[in-house]
Amino acid sequence: MKTQRGIQLEHQIAEGANHFFDGKVEELMTTVDTYLDKRLGKREEQAA
Repeated sequence: MKTQRGIQLEHQIAEGANHFFDGKVEELMTTVDTYLDKRLGKREEQAA
């Protein structure tokens, strides 16, 4: 990705999560939903 311009990397740490996100799936889904809303637009906006 160093050679591609315009690439933006983001990360967020889920404290206490393991490889399978045991007990942290809801937190993971919230983080993913927030990221997708930011990158793709909110679902309500797409439906309009």
